[in-house]
Amino acid sequence: DVRNTPKQVNLAGVEVHATILDQFLNNKFFGELSDYSLFTLMILKSLILLILSYIIFKFTAISALISTVLIVFSYIWWDYNYIFLANKIVFQTPFLISVILTYLSLNSYKFFTEEKEKQFIKNTFKSYVSRDVVQQMLDDPEAIKLGGENKFISVMFTDIVGFSSVSEDL
Repeated sequence: DVRNTPKQVNLAGVEVHATILDQFLNNKFFGELSDYSLFTLMILKSLILLILSYIIFKFTAISALISTVLIVFSYIWWDYNYIFLANKIVFQTPFLISVILTYLSLNSYKFFTEEKEKQFIKNTFKSYVSRDVVQQMLDDPEAIKLGGENKFISVMFTDIVGFSSVSEDL
């Protein structure tokens, strides 16, 4: 009498039956969380997604990726240690999928809007200023502001002897 189980292929059927009997005798059943616990868990998941969204918009793509991976693995660890070992069943796949989709969609949105903004800046200023100035504006968009900057500078005007008469002949 051999049975396949999720943990082992070809497990002796008597062990499966003994495990089921042990669970009945010791009243160790998997159950669902209470409504209050589910509501608290839903609020916690929403807060995690909000924090992830903030991280994605405010920080670089690498830090957002690291944060997403940390959230996924810490949530899996928390689920195993505090939900599964307490003999409770909660479907975690939808939340993990929503974390991954949040990361992908917000990073895609951020990428395309930044690219569109960079293209707009490049097209607007390329015929008025040099490439170096356009690249400087693309590298630091916060530096772009109306009114320019006030600076103390030195200017030296020089005159080349006889340049005016030579240039008039050209």
